[in-house]
Amino acid sequence: MEELDIMTFHDENGVPQDFEYHGTVEHKGEYYLFLHPVGPQENDDDYEIMILHIDMKDGKEAGFDRVTDTALFNELVDVFNAMDELSPSVLDQLIDGDDHA
Repeated sequence: MEELDIMTFHDENGVPQDFEYHGTVEHKGEYYLFLHPVGPQENDDDYEIMILHIDMKDGKEAGFDRVTDTALFNELVDVFNAMDELSPSVLDQLIDGDDHA
């Protein structure tokens, strides 16, 4: 069985939730994470993908904003399906604020 890449985020109440990391895409100079909640969901018939925009703050810290615009969400899904994901090392550089080539 393949090992999952898990990322943990905390909601506004500080409650942690784990997400399976599916990949990162670059679109129009911005970077987006593709995630899926880990564990039982309210409706397991729906495969909920969450897309987070990586918001670079002061060029160093990464913040994350959920993509809620339907048109942008669908555009990003098309981009994700059409390209290979970035390597984890590129994602690490983005989050750490390092320059990348």
